[in-house]
Amino acid sequence: MMRQNKWLCSFALIAALSMFSACDNVDTPNDTDTSNTSKTGTTTPVSIEDNEKKPSFFPYNNPSVKEVPPKPFTNHWTPATAQKPKNAPLQVFLSRTARRMSLDKLKATIPYLFGGITWTDNANRNMFDQLSLTLGKADYIEVTKNNNEVTKLFMKLMDDMATNVCKKVIPADAKKAESARDFARFGSDVNKALRFIRLKFHGVFVADSSTAEIQQLRDLYNKVLAAAKKKGLNTAQATDKAWELVCIATITSPEFFIY
Repeated sequence: MMRQNKWLCSFALIAALSMFSACDNVDTPNDTDTSNTSKTGTTTPVSIEDNEKKPSFFPYNNPSVKEVPPKPFTNHWTPATAQKPKNAPLQVFLSRTARRMSLDKLKATIPYLFGGITWTDNANRNMFDQLSLTLGKADYIEVTKNNNEVTKLFMKLMDDMATNVCKKVIPADAKKAESARDFARFGSDVNKALRFIRLKFHGVFVADSSTAEIQQLRDLYNKVLAAAKKKGLNTAQATDKAWELVCIATITSPEFFIY
């Protein structure tokens, strides 16, 4: 076994020496040599200037290469007449789905619109905070994403919120001048007050010459006013009840909390 290992080591040493000797026989070019050697063995000196005069393989140094100018830019915004192919399928482009206001937006919006009045319970606790998880706010422990879907439970709580807020807003408005009221401003002119409500709460401008966008609220006001008087309420009480129902209808409308 030892004799075989010695033979293997000897063959490896001989192979290594052969490789080194082969590398020594390779001629390496001299970078500083500026002469040309002809086939006959004579050497012709070449100056650096002669090398510079010779055309280079780079296009910008080679006069035989013609420069091709770039193609003109195609303006893709140029107006053109669209031509519809025959029997083309109808393309339907869907916009983003409607979303409701988040809990944080509702919590900030209600007191801003109603002069500081917000949704509270009998102990004066803020119900937006008490029912935050039910209204879709994430606690980042079990739920990590806010739920802004319009569910039946959300609509039920919106009814509770609107009833609670409007029962406090209308009596508070009655103590203020008509021009300073938060909801039933210009109450003596019902249509003018309804135009103000539509613009403030729904962002809908209704011209003085039109009643189409306020007709449903006006019908509700008239029906509640007549029903309240029939139950024996005086004019002031019946008017407050009518504005209270208009208030509830206004802030439970999808135009208020869906965008």
